[in-house]
Amino acid sequence: MPESAPKILILDEDPGVRNALPRLLRRHGIEVATAINGERAIKRLRRGEDFGAIIMDLALPDMAGRDFVSIVAKEDLFDLRKVLILTAMQNVDNATAYMQFGCAGYFGKPYDNARILCQIFRILGIEPPASELEAII
Repeated sequence: MPESAPKILILDEDPGVRNALPRLLRRHGIEVATAINGERAIKRLRRGEDFGAIIMDLALPDMAGRDFVSIVAKEDLFDLRKVLILTAMQNVDNATAYMQFGCAGYFGKPYDNARILCQIFRILGIEPPASELEAII
């Protein structure tokens, strides 16, 4: 692990995700910040908060996920290659569109903890624990 813990922004209106996913990440030494809507997340990015990755839902209460990604790209607020989509809106067209934006991955809800962790570790440049790799094999 790096000396200072990496920080992830979780952008999701679902309190279950905003509670469970941070617990999972913190157990692995990853700091977590949360945002309930796109505008709050954009404000944090505009202030220059440093995040190693963003995990976001597409169904945001104040804007479409596509709008959030477009604003982030247009204003060059964050590297979209470090954005993971986590959504119940699972379809090939959505997945293709977000991958074309450059997003790192597209996961459906309910999500698999080991797969999400391994993708986050990859983005952060951290070697995943063997137990997490075994869980997805």
